[in-house]
Amino acid sequence: MNRSLKKYRMGMLLIATLVYVISVASFSVYGYFDAYDKLISLSKNNAKYVLKSFDYIMPSDYHDKVVGEEITIKSFYDDVANKLTSLTFKSDVLRAFSVIKGSNEDIYVTASSYEDEAFDNDKAYKSYFKIFDERQSLFSKLDILNFLVNNNKEIFETVLHKEKDYYLLTCNKKISNGGKIYANCVEFSLNDFEKSLEKVLLRKEIEFVLFLVFLVAFLVSFKMTFFYRETDFKVEMEENTKNLIIALERAKKASVAKSEFLASMSHEIRTPLNAVLGFSEAMMAEVFGPINNEKYREYLKYIHVSSEHLLKLINDILDLTRVEANKATIYEENVDIGVLLDVVKNIISGYNGADKRNIVVKPLDKRFPQLFIDGRMLSQILLNLLSNAVKFTRDGGNIEISAYINEKNGKMNFSVKDDGIGISKENQEKIFDAFEQDETQDILFKKHMGTGLGLSLVRNYVKLFGGDIVLTSEPNKGSEFIVSFPCERVKENDYI
Repeated sequence: MNRSLKKYRMGMLLIATLVYVISVASFSVYGYFDAYDKLISLSKNNAKYVLKSFDYIMPSDYHDKVVGEEITIKSFYDDVANKLTSLTFKSDVLRAFSVIKGSNEDIYVTASSYEDEAFDNDKAYKSYFKIFDERQSLFSKLDILNFLVNNNKEIFETVLHKEKDYYLLTCNKKISNGGKIYANCVEFSLNDFEKSLEKVLLRKEIEFVLFLVFLVAFLVSFKMTFFYRETDFKVEMEENTKNLIIALERAKKASVAKSEFLASMSHEIRTPLNAVLGFSEAMMAEVFGPINNEKYREYLKYIHVSSEHLLKLINDILDLTRVEANKATIYEENVDIGVLLDVVKNIISGYNGADKRNIVVKPLDKRFPQLFIDGRMLSQILLNLLSNAVKFTRDGGNIEISAYINEKNGKMNFSVKDDGIGISKENQEKIFDAFEQDETQDILFKKHMGTGLGLSLVRNYVKLFGGDIVLTSEPNKGSEFIVSFPCERVKENDYI
């Protein structure tokens, strides 16, 4: 299999991997919050259903009869308690109870479902007109008291986090026939809903993965049917020159098609990826409310950092494919090199690890010539070279950037030099190819290796302006990249 076909397939594999990872991440984040919101809504509706059932279980004059009685009307209370207990079992509720405020700051329980233990032992849970005991409930008496006295709303809801579990309390304020204000309350655990949430998410993820498998199979079949053809260039070259020319033209068209496809896909991927970045930033800033679970904060940070890395990678792919497809937009002008070098140094100083390297820009004379070029692309060329120098230079190392005119040919040269780990001789040409890297790098620097697009983009940008790039390097002694531009682009500086 020839080299260009391998590179093409690697590019296709990279794009497919990016699409898959971003799609699964986006779907998982969306699916989780969508399913969680639906299950919380379902749980609240379930609580409201139980509260509505109170009206059919408790007589309308129940509170008027029990409040003020000195003795327990056991049969009267037990009938209500049995019905409430049955209701809680059917509705997966922890407990259901009714409360009323006494003459002081105490709250009295006027009706309650049985506790599990008491119910199993066939013993009545003596809650009839008994002072509210917080040991009987997960929630604070103060919350319910404030609702009865100060809150003008009919419905009160609050969530409690306790020992990795979440509990929900819902109360409904009512008025008895005798004008007494009381509240019917329901509390239950969200654990069962969390299990349901996991099942819903698993089912959705399985459906989505199956869809992706079908989509990939369809695309592979489509590609194999209409576009895939492996050509033995050596045999065709031996047959005749004409077939070689035809094969070369086909290869060029395939390269253009690849570049156009990558450019189009990069645009399509970047849009949802920007959405992931925006949503994760909003959630990290807690724009719509606090996030009480530290694990969620940690996951959001991972999502945001990974999305930024993917966005940079996609931008590199997009820039590279634009150049290869001859669709790069160029804005040429006379660029002040001294100003540009200062800007580049300020930018690179903010890169990770740059503060631990000694980065020096050789000063230029104010009359140093200008260069007729696209300033943005020239900055990108120098930043990519400096970024590699920062990555592969040890702490305390030296990095130097300079610009000068070659007295022999009048060309303007830019030099980026470091005393880092260097590049092996056999890899000095390969690293300028897209997706290629120096595999002999020191193991300590393997973690800094990117996708192999930076230097490929540099060489393509340099060629756009008729320039050239030369690498001089020796392992463990450092590297020097020299970028040169033709003398026709060197313009006299009109500085006075």
